Amino acid sequence: MVTKSERFELRLDQSLLERVDAWRETQIENLSRAEAMRRLIETGLGLNRSAGEGISEGERAILAVLLDFPAAKERIRSIMEEGQYWALSSAVPQAFTKPKEPKISKEVSDILGMWSKIESSYGQLRHGTQNKIRSMMASEDMEVSFPGFSATSEPAHAQAAWYLTTKLGQFQNFKGRHLATGPMLERYYRMMRIFRPIESKNEGEPFYYLNDDESLALIKAWLGIDMGPRSVS
Repeated sequence: MVTKSERFELRLDQSLLERVDAWRETQIENLSRAEAMRRLIETGLGLNRSAGEGISEGERAILAVLLDFPAAKERIRSIMEEGQYWALSSAVPQAFTKPKEPKISKEVSDILGMWSKIESSYGQLRHGTQNKIRSMMASEDMEVSFPGFSATSEPAHAQAAWYLTTKLGQFQNFKGRHLATGPMLERYYRMMRIFRPIESKNEGEPFYYLNDDESLALIKAWLGIDMGPRSVS
């Protein structure tokens, strides 16, 4: 027996309606607007359901768009379009509990945090240490600044860095610096092996600078001097 459907009227603004029509045109079938909306809603309802929750994050996202959370609608649309669902808790904290951050976005956040510390600490180092670091970096024609991720070999990391800095407004000092000319992850992993104990030692400190030895150790790790590659745990 076929279940009877219930008529439901929904009003959409012109820009959202145009986006629905644009999506329809990408489909192989010739969908009506009503059928397109049904499929989009079914897709949203199936996103990221967590065990034990009565409502999925996809459902909450749809509700947030329809109810128009203050200053959040465009962020939610952007998050869904980019597939960065982990960022929903930042866009609408009223509706979303913070999910476990995916491995890639957490790696990127940790790496950006490390480079923030390196750059902010550099000006506090002794002149002799600064000169030594500059000389070491010059051997690879590089400066003491975050070089980004490779768009070809590390696209997911580059995309996460772009999203964190551009859409979520985090690590603003790195905005526009998320792309590199070559692979960088193995270098960052070596550096994180040195940085994590430093970070743990200073846990609870609102702000601190790296000392000369710590800064030199991180640059040596970056250059691969007496260090082996290791993934961020």
